[in-house]
Amino acid sequence: MSRWSTLTLLCLSLATPGFGLAQSVPAGYYPDGSQGIVPAGHAMPGYGGDPGYYGYSQGHGKTKSRSYGPNGPLPSGPGRTVYEQLPEDRGWLYEDSPLERSLKNAFRHAYFRTEYLHWDVSDPGNNILSAPTNLPFPTTNSQFPVLVSDVPAFQLTDQNGNQIVAVEPRLDDVLTDANNGIRLTFGLTAADAGIFEASIFALESGTTRLGIPDIRTTDFDGDGTPDVLVPIDTNGDGLDDSFASLNSVDAVAQAVLIDGVLPAGDNFLLVNDINYEASLKTEVWGAEANFLFAPFNPNVPLTTMPFFGVRYLNFNEDLRQTGVYNFSDFDITTGLPTSQVATRKIDSTTINNIYGPQMGLRAELRRKWFAIGAQPKVMLGLNSYRAEIGTSQVLGPNDPSQFLYKKSTTFGVVGDLEVYSRLYFGDHLSGFVAYNLLWAGMLTRPADNIVYNIQSATGGQPQQSAFELDVDFSGAILQGISVGAQLEY
Repeated sequence: MSRWSTLTLLCLSLATPGFGLAQSVPAGYYPDGSQGIVPAGHAMPGYGGDPGYYGYSQGHGKTKSRSYGPNGPLPSGPGRTVYEQLPEDRGWLYEDSPLERSLKNAFRHAYFRTEYLHWDVSDPGNNILSAPTNLPFPTTNSQFPVLVSDVPAFQLTDQNGNQIVAVEPRLDDVLTDANNGIRLTFGLTAADAGIFEASIFALESGTTRLGIPDIRTTDFDGDGTPDVLVPIDTNGDGLDDSFASLNSVDAVAQAVLIDGVLPAGDNFLLVNDINYEASLKTEVWGAEANFLFAPFNPNVPLTTMPFFGVRYLNFNEDLRQTGVYNFSDFDITTGLPTSQVATRKIDSTTINNIYGPQMGLRAELRRKWFAIGAQPKVMLGLNSYRAEIGTSQVLGPNDPSQFLYKKSTTFGVVGDLEVYSRLYFGDHLSGFVAYNLLWAGMLTRPADNIVYNIQSATGGQPQQSAFELDVDFSGAILQGISVGAQLEY
């Protein structure tokens, strides 16, 4: 019995130092007597009496405090627990939050595209800048079977009783082509659902100035000077049966209505016998935003992506006419006729704001280094427009000025087709060339809205101008090429 007791005491005496080591801290291990709890970020000097080992703070994106010894991290609390003290507020975008991860993924596949545009804008057509007239304008001569004139010349009597050769002002020679522009596009992926794409474009302002309309001339007498063919009614039957060869056009004349009615005979009351100029200014810009649905199988060569979105198109035009003419009057003192120079102005402006939802489809055939595609789309919406007319000194210096305007909203439509070819230079850069065809319907254009009307007094003599604003609608086509580059993140 004593033998087993002795053995038991011996085992207990040997086990007691080890047990004590597991429960106590050797001198120098926790020199400050903290019993293993050290504030995060504080150094823990001394390890086993060696001051060369210290705890330090480390971490990537987080503030962590860990104590390191010669064999790795040391426990800083009971039960070998490593404590980490976090800041009170890390912000809503701290490291890998779900929102931050989604934004990183979206911008990782975002792209930015810039394009140079070289587009034509369709002209307003062969508009005559005057009221209708009863005078006949033949285009051929039996003696000289050629086209006499794209803009017929005719004879009339001016306010001084002189016979002059005149032409009507027209918009035949308006040039709204070769307009430079730019288009910017930004695309952002939406996980695996598709792509959000927004773009904006603008064309430079195009202005065309017209003087006396261009008429076709032919040198019949061989003297080296073109002769203008002018129809003349020699027998008074109302038909022009012969032609006179003249060397110049004396005036630009505009016909008018009398009290809203087309009068019989000569109604060319606005004669610009000194100078005439018309200018048409066109401005176009627009923006759109679309969501393109991801293709059903993106791994096939030919992919299709339907999309829907919204579109806005701004189409503005400004038509300004300036005619300089001699105005005849009587001096109330002497009773003798006098003449003074007056400047007639007839201005018309239209502003079209077309907007609404649109839908379309992007089809693309892609290979390793290139791709070809087509993108048709159509917008059905509204056109909130404003039309204006302003006049001054139409019949003379004392004729009152006018300013008329109308604004309203009507139906608007835009059809757009883009066909493109893309060349890939790498994973992040590509270049392309495209042809664009855009048609905008239900536009109002300034030349269509002017009613050249004169209010008469008793006896049918003109009293004052009474122009009217009659809004009419037509369309415009924008078409041309674009060249650009796309950078993908």
